[in-house]
Amino acid sequence: MKPADLAQRLSESLAQGTKEWAPPGEAALAVAVAELSELYTRRREALTREVPGKAHRMARMHFFLPRDLGKVSHALETLAQEQLVPHPAHPRILDLGAGLGASSLGAAAYFEGVAGVEGLSVEAWDTDATALEAMEHVLRRAPALGLPPIALTTHTGSLARLPATGAYDLILAGLVLNELADDVEARADLLTRLSARLAPGGVLLVVEPALRVETRALMAVRDRLAAHPGPPYVLGPCLHGAPCPMMSRERDWCHGELRGELPPALARVAAAAGLRRSRLTYAWLALGPEPTALSGRGARVVSGPLRSKGKLELDVCHADGLTRVMRLDRELSPQNAALDDCGRGDRLWLEGAEWTAGRLRLRSGMELSGGTAAGTRES
Repeated sequence: MKPADLAQRLSESLAQGTKEWAPPGEAALAVAVAELSELYTRRREALTREVPGKAHRMARMHFFLPRDLGKVSHALETLAQEQLVPHPAHPRILDLGAGLGASSLGAAAYFEGVAGVEGLSVEAWDTDATALEAMEHVLRRAPALGLPPIALTTHTGSLARLPATGAYDLILAGLVLNELADDVEARADLLTRLSARLAPGGVLLVVEPALRVETRALMAVRDRLAAHPGPPYVLGPCLHGAPCPMMSRERDWCHGELRGELPPALARVAAAAGLRRSRLTYAWLALGPEPTALSGRGARVVSGPLRSKGKLELDVCHADGLTRVMRLDRELSPQNAALDDCGRGDRLWLEGAEWTAGRLRLRSGMELSGGTAAGTRES
């Protein structure tokens, strides 16, 4: 199911909910969304100190929940291009820092389009009991939203209470890793321990805010785990196992992009709160318990389109480093037109040639193909 369609259905369903969770007016909701966005981005050090009031809970329920659920489904779609997502009949999911259920809903949106998946079993952990109550309220609506039924078990408390073993097909850490461990070494150690709870072929998916500090920390975790000889093994978003070439410059950070417009009601709230109405960004890392040969094919777009007079440029990452790809407008052709539709996280293939680090000028006869990070499967 497309994330925008699910966001629309969920918003409409929540608007008809119980009095306890009924949405405020759009103007009041926009004020709360702006305040909470400030806390998430510019005042993150206060996240663990401030007790959320009702206005912030409503902002999470009626804006951030439907807006953010597409990040997990988008990442899973990307992994599915390399056939790296397990598809048992009843996927067992561990959702860490589950909050109101955005990550689990995103996973459900992905599995809704997978043949043979009959329902999900979700174990949700969070320190906020009120948030988990809201998650139960939300996930009960799954079948009415067109999603597989979800059997939910909630646990209030810290990760220290997690069982020592497990056999999860999917472990989700949505927008929470930066709150669970203080530095790169501690985060890498935590993810290593969590990966031991994966079933064969399982995936540990980490989603983080697309902020420079948090994203570069995740990139550093990725490099540390990629260099380690044992599990967990990096599955994505990279197409190679080499050190990240973007770590050399402090101003660079690698993140993905979820394109498409928000549903109209959410778009109005976003505009009033001074937030984006489309092209949501996020950072992610996927790990697995067994070594997997990354395809090494093609390159991954790691910049937005860089347009200037008479030309279009993009930065792409591949096994040999970074390449600045340039195409002059006068050399646009059917063979290289794929460049126009590419954004962060998309993949490009240069037919009949290998990517090399540095600069590459596309000429009219050079054949380029591309695919979106979300894949081609739709429902």
